Formats: sequence, C-alpha cells, structure tokens
Amino acid sequence: MLTTILSGGQTGADLGGLQAGNKSQIETGGWAPKYFLTENGSNLKLGHLYGLKETKSGKYPARTKRNVKESDATLWVGYDNSAGAKLTFSACRKFKKPWFVVPYDFNAYQKDLLKILETRVVAKQLADWLADYRVKILNVAGNRESINTGVGSFTERIVMHAILELKDPGYIDQLDQAQESPKERAYRLRQERMKAKLLKQKKKRRRLPKKVETLFR
Repeated sequence: MLTTILSGGQTGADLGGLQAGNKSQIETGGWAPKYFLTENGSNLKLGHLYGLKETKSGKYPARTKRNVKESDATLWVGYDNSAGAKLTFSACRKFKKPWFVVPYDFNAYQKDLLKILETRVVAKQLADWLADYRVKILNVAGNRESINTGVGSFTERIVMHAILELKDPGYIDQLDQAQESPKERAYRLRQERMKAKLLKQKKKRRRLPKKVETLFR
C-alpha cells in the first residue's frame, strides 16, 4: 500500500504529486535543490508544508538521483524526451527501480473532450501498477508547468484517483458511471459493444475448422 510520495518540488508534475499526497493525507517528502529552488525561485513551503529537504547543490540532477534512489518506483508525467526525463530514466536503470510514464500533452487534452475519461483510465492503470510492484514510496516527477501547461493539475488528479483506487478497489469504475457526461457514456457504451463483438468473434474462430480460420487472419 502506498504510504509516501517523494518529489523534487519543481512546478508542474512534481508539485502536483505533493499536493495529491497532502490532500490524501499521505506522507510527503523528497529532496529539492539548495534553497528549495524552482523555476519561480525559492519555494520555502516545500520544506515546512511538504517535508522536503535541501541538497547541498543548487543544481537539479542531485535531487533527481536521490529521489529515485530513496523511492520504490518513479512516476513520470509529461514529455519523455526532455533532459530531465532522460536523467530520471537513467537513474531508474542505475538503481534498478521501475518507472511508469504518462505522456501528458496539454494541446492534445485541450482538443479532445473525451480525455477526461482517459484520465481516469490512466489513474486505474497507475493504481494497478503500484499494486503489482507493491510500491510504498513513490517518486513523482515530470515536466515543469512552463513547458507543459496543466501538467501539475493533471498529475494531482491521476495520483489522487490512483490513491483512492488503492484504498477502495472499484472506486474509479463507480466514479466513471456516476460522473460521466452523455458523450462519455456514449463513448463507454460504444467501446463495450466493440469489445463484446470482438470477444464473440474470437470465440467463434476457435470453433471453426483450421482451414476456415486462416481466412480471418
């Protein structure tokens, strides 16, 4: 069961993870650069509100590596081709820690109204992954807000939903049906019909002679 969320305290995904932990009454912490440096300057509340500590260095790599090392696994949210992403994944490989990537893109989520449904799908996948790897201490990292607008609030939502799913399995399914809009409900029902049709076809294929079955490949 997830007990602690670590983060480097940067704007965006880092802060979103800390806020999710704080609101879910889960212990938060981690390492930040000296003076609790962020892209907006020093953020002293990272220490007294979220329990972060300062590294001796004012550079970001030192805290990135310590947060990966001191956690059981890492969640990365945002573009996965940035320098920060590459450093994080390299640290995960070095310390033999698993990581989970959620490729959030502000522009894509603004254009597609059904992405809110996918948000909960991602949260469910994250919760399952955390349970599979028995993660107790999760390091949350990702893009800063200036690079990927909205990544902070998105991260907060998926982490909070994942925490609630871990505490109450089935929570997200209930939430989907209770809060979905007419468009989301139509989308979900269409997907369920497609899955049922494919399953029916798959069962039918298994009953066909081998020569006939090749026609469906």
